[in-house]
Amino acid sequence: MKRMFILIIILTGLLSDNHLAYSEFSKKTVKIRMKDGIYLSTDLYFPEKLTGKVPAVLIRTNINKNSIGVLPYYFIYNGYAVAVQDVRGRFESEGLWEPYVYEAEDGYETVEWLASEEWCNGKVGMLGGSYSAVVQLLTAKLNPPNLAAIIPHNLPADPFRNAPYENGILLLAPEMWWVNLIESNLKDYNDPIAIRESHKVKDDSNLYSLPVNLIDEKIIGKEIPYWQKWLEHNANDDYWQNISFQESLNKLDVPILLFSGWYDTHSIGTKLAWQEIAKSQNKNVKLVIGPWNHANSVPKYPSTKTVGTEASLDILNLFLRWFDYWLKGNDNNISTETKAKLYIMNNSRWIESESYPLENTCYTSLYLNSTKGANSLLGDGKLSWSLSDEGKEFDQYSYHPADPTPAFLYRNSQGRKKSDEITSSRNDILVFESAPLDSSITILGPLTCKLYASSSSIDTDWFVNFYAVNEKDEYMPLTHGCIRARFRNSFTEPEFLEKNKIYEYEIDLWHTGIKFDKGWKIRLEITSADFPQYSRNLNTGKNNETESDFEAATQRIYHSKKYPSCIILPIITNN
Repeated sequence: MKRMFILIIILTGLLSDNHLAYSEFSKKTVKIRMKDGIYLSTDLYFPEKLTGKVPAVLIRTNINKNSIGVLPYYFIYNGYAVAVQDVRGRFESEGLWEPYVYEAEDGYETVEWLASEEWCNGKVGMLGGSYSAVVQLLTAKLNPPNLAAIIPHNLPADPFRNAPYENGILLLAPEMWWVNLIESNLKDYNDPIAIRESHKVKDDSNLYSLPVNLIDEKIIGKEIPYWQKWLEHNANDDYWQNISFQESLNKLDVPILLFSGWYDTHSIGTKLAWQEIAKSQNKNVKLVIGPWNHANSVPKYPSTKTVGTEASLDILNLFLRWFDYWLKGNDNNISTETKAKLYIMNNSRWIESESYPLENTCYTSLYLNSTKGANSLLGDGKLSWSLSDEGKEFDQYSYHPADPTPAFLYRNSQGRKKSDEITSSRNDILVFESAPLDSSITILGPLTCKLYASSSSIDTDWFVNFYAVNEKDEYMPLTHGCIRARFRNSFTEPEFLEKNKIYEYEIDLWHTGIKFDKGWKIRLEITSADFPQYSRNLNTGKNNETESDFEAATQRIYHSKKYPSCIILPIITNN
């Protein structure tokens, strides 16, 4: 999980000279006692000329509170006290560091401690991205009386849905990179050289070794207890449910500002949070999604032309207005603005709506088909607007864990020519592409892929990647999804496959917002591995992270009127 420190680098870069013209301030470090006797180190920042009581902004971080940069000063300048805290077991705070486990109770007690201080007006807001976003929702789950508003930007989903597992599949390279970086205990997580050096872990040859539970010793040089615990708990059991927050969101009444990007590696968390909150009576929720990645910058995949010229947004001002309304009572109209603000790529515009998905969304299916076979970029896989029995009944490929399909992020990072070479040489990648569009369409919202598939193994994985292809045949990855077969019906009660039996899978492809011009094409890829981004399924039905034995699998994707495999697109009309 690419967590909080990247966001700090970007957000501090957004501070203009005007933002930095803050007044004098004072700072002191306090040790806040938790009910079990553990003390958490907390830096308190105050405006120098503090008159009367002020609200507090709390940032709880796992990446060294001394690396927080200039972010606190923006809020000090605007009349807030700011508390920046090392979470339990990190840097200057006492206790055992185990991701997520203590964050709910520690967050609750910290909020109430701040609210009780003589300088505080009794209202506390929480702010932070990635891990520090999860911390907020775990805290809110316990309903602290003085938690007045939160801003969980770039929010991951529950740990078994997004990171360290995504729908039951371990994120291998990203999580090992994160664990390695966290365990390095950098003094300054804003150091670009150290961050760049850390990314070498993603190319470490030890990621290819089995079993996976020995990789931490090979890469980091020691066994990491929480990494080992993650690998042992390879189903959504009590361990993960105790540190989940997703199902509690429909019970929250705290005002929530959700902020993310279409290319955020945890964008699924923002989508699922919004959907769950929509079931509640909480009307004080706002959603903003732009064309950004997890660092709130535009990724290299789309061109500047495709993203458009209106993508910039004053993030800090948005955060300030949210807190000003809920913590200070300033009537700045943010509560009466439309609830959702969504950016349409290749259209250079924002859409504002009271609902998301939009009410005028037309869910339209594109059906998979092929004549000779969809294997590789050289095949003839098709996406058609109408269902037909013409062509093959199914496409077939062999997935072998000894030679797992390269991750689509890896392929795309090699440049278009090299990526095409890889995709053209792999028969374990099925490629389906539409004809050039007769007219433009705008896709905005969640996508779903419905697959009818069989495997010769009792367990396997399915990965789906979704692309736009322009009139120059240049492709742009948009979103993706995956599912481990044993979790097709439930993350808590795995069910193994009957070999070679056809099953229906519904795969969540997250969401996106983009205008497809006339002449553009829609592309879909299907694989059974995305390595080393995700750990391999060894196809044996055992724990893939503690075993070394594996078997090859024969995979079939069916497409006919009886088995209408398709992708369901959220096309907006009259907008």
